[in-house]
Amino acid sequence: MKENEGAIDGEVQAYVNGVRAAYEQRNAQYGRIVEGYLEAYKSSLAINLQQADAANRLRGAYVERQMGQAMQSSGSNVGIANAAEGLGQLQNWLTPGSGDATLAEAERQRRIAADRLQSTTIESASIDLAGLVNQLPSEDALRQRIDALPPIALPPEPAFMRERN
Repeated sequence: MKENEGAIDGEVQAYVNGVRAAYEQRNAQYGRIVEGYLEAYKSSLAINLQQADAANRLRGAYVERQMGQAMQSSGSNVGIANAAEGLGQLQNWLTPGSGDATLAEAERQRRIAADRLQSTTIESASIDLAGLVNQLPSEDALRQRIDALPPIALPPEPAFMRERN
């Protein structure tokens, strides 16, 4: 009887050791896989930050160029507005009310220039940079990859447990 108990105890201990070894091996695999994902994610993030920085610099240069062109285009409107305002004030000084239409035109020219600058600013600032950087996998996508790993392969049950089944 004691001999049988010793054999069973040995089988149980071997089974427990096998389960522990399988668990530790799988835990080490998960650790390496997760570490690999983490390093890949860190690398992708670093690349994305560099790409976003470069894209933002390009956007800044683009906005500067667009604003310069808009300012040049608006320069003539501002010049016309200044001349019309001076003429309108002179007309009103000579004959009150005779320069009101000219002053209204000066205001319209200033609005055109301001609207051009505002629309250029809004258009330039709303450039979508999302397509210029790598899309990183979401946390759920990473979790699904880890969850797709096969379960731990356990060693066969001890002989005395198989005999009962």
